[in-house]
Amino acid sequence: LIKVQTSIELPEIVMGDDTKLRPGQWVAAIGNSLHFPNTVTAGIISNVSRNITDNPVVNYKAPKAGHSKYIQTDAAINPGSSGGPLINLSGEVIAVNTMGFTDHAQGIAFSIPISEV
Repeated sequence: LIKVQTSIELPEIVMGDDTKLRPGQWVAAIGNSLHFPNTVTAGIISNVSRNITDNPVVNYKAPKAGHSKYIQTDAAINPGSSGGPLINLSGEVIAVNTMGFTDHAQGIAFSIPISEV
């Protein structure tokens, strides 16, 4: 989070309500994928409360403290996109892009719900 002091009016983005998400809804992930600025990918919500802690297939060990429920999407979240917004079709931020899996599968990515950021 940054604070910017300026005399010009800057645009702002609206925070959405991630509790209203349902599987099948369209979303877009914005980031800096593989150092390509302003990359936008599209996909759908696959799961709204995915627990990936200690999943033997993806070999992910969640930290003892922190977040363990994620929004699963098939929108591509590549290295460099972490920290970017996941937005709904109304242009509202519903999550923060966290990780995508490229070694074992395609179309599996996870974001932290905005209500938990």
